[in-house]
Amino acid sequence: MKLAIIHHSLETLAALEAALRAQDEHECLWVAVDGRGAAARCKAQPPDMLLVAVGLRSPNAEEVTRLVLETHTCGVVLVGGRPSSSSSAAYEAMGAGALDVLPLDARDLASLSARLTRIGRVLTQNVPRAPTVNGIARPAASISAPGMIAVKGAERPAADAVRSGHRPRLVAIGASTGGPQAIHQLLASLPRPITCSIAIVQHIEGTFASGMTEWLSEGTGVRVKLATPGSELEPGTALLAGGDGHLVLTPSGTLAYADEPKDSIHRPSVDAFFKSLATHWPTPGVAVLLTGMGRDGAAGLHELRRHGWRTIAQDESTSVVFGMPKAAIQLGAAERTLPIGEVGPTIGRWLWG
Repeated sequence: MKLAIIHHSLETLAALEAALRAQDEHECLWVAVDGRGAAARCKAQPPDMLLVAVGLRSPNAEEVTRLVLETHTCGVVLVGGRPSSSSSAAYEAMGAGALDVLPLDARDLASLSARLTRIGRVLTQNVPRAPTVNGIARPAASISAPGMIAVKGAERPAADAVRSGHRPRLVAIGASTGGPQAIHQLLASLPRPITCSIAIVQHIEGTFASGMTEWLSEGTGVRVKLATPGSELEPGTALLAGGDGHLVLTPSGTLAYADEPKDSIHRPSVDAFFKSLATHWPTPGVAVLLTGMGRDGAAGLHELRRHGWRTIAQDESTSVVFGMPKAAIQLGAAERTLPIGEVGPTIGRWLWG
């Protein structure tokens, strides 16, 4: 994989470059200490992945990301220290098209290098669709007939749960690579007023979650808070998983963080959360699986569908990485496959429209 790095610290830049060069899969094309001329350098020596320090200034990470993606198709991944709870620089850059943000620990660069390798293997197959990161979406059709859900070989009207006396009022969202932008677009497109409760599980380091809540709140007009142990799902509010464990719903209806499954490579796990909803949430709602690598969330979405939930998978044309939605579709977990721009309005029609 061809890499380029922009980092303001010469010491960190040298250490990161050495760690990446130590892996045979990586070819480090060039490095820079600031983002000036980044677009031109990407054009002259185009990387598959551009690593950008969150703490860049003049131009900052958001400006560098935007300039690069206006002229060059590549995956932009942010790297940095652990930001304070008030920092939203990483998510401003994600709004410009950055795919992910990873903590940069100078004592453990080998782990970062290995993680970038995993991301890169998928991104190099998805880079041709990178313009969709900036909101360019192509139409997509549903994979199932409107209003029908197949459950264990039988079909029944999906709207029955919505039209019953127990109207669903919970929207559960799972996402990974490319997820922050997709979640931002989904929340912004929900019809107002928002009368449902919303819970979000995004694969992200827990210490970056506070910045994400601020970025989402400011950019979408939806009240977004971190889910803490004992939190209750509130109408009109979105709760985001932000701990070191797996967000789960308890039998009492409050949220908690669990250690199990310990062998999950994703913390928090979308599957763990979705399956806890299937067990403990009394009324079927709407569950959405967005862009991301791997299969996390597919089994949980399938379980929710079996329990009468309406389910949506983001379509391939607007997914940065189609792994998680594709796995859900192949499993028969998704009632609808929709471009990201149609997800919010569809939820609104199903729940309060």
